[in-house]
Amino acid sequence: MARSPRPASAVPAEPAAEDIWRDPVARLMTRLATTAAGLDSTAAGQRLAAYGPNDAAAERRRPLVLQFLARFANPLIIILLLASALGM
Repeated sequence: MARSPRPASAVPAEPAAEDIWRDPVARLMTRLATTAAGLDSTAAGQRLAAYGPNDAAAERRRPLVLQFLARFANPLIIILLLASALGM
């Protein structure tokens, strides 16, 4: 896959996803401004203020009945069900 060239002056806010897996650990720590020991309290506080807490909110799931009924919202499904009912 060809990568588009970036201007030399462009500094990405975060490393691109494909770059993270290729870079050595030392380079990643430099790019992410951290160390093997982790962040100090000041840096952690700044990142907390900038990005918010590291909290993966649980996704609220729809009830199973609504998921089932949502399958019939497609007109093609309704046509196929009617055709199969008439063919019986």
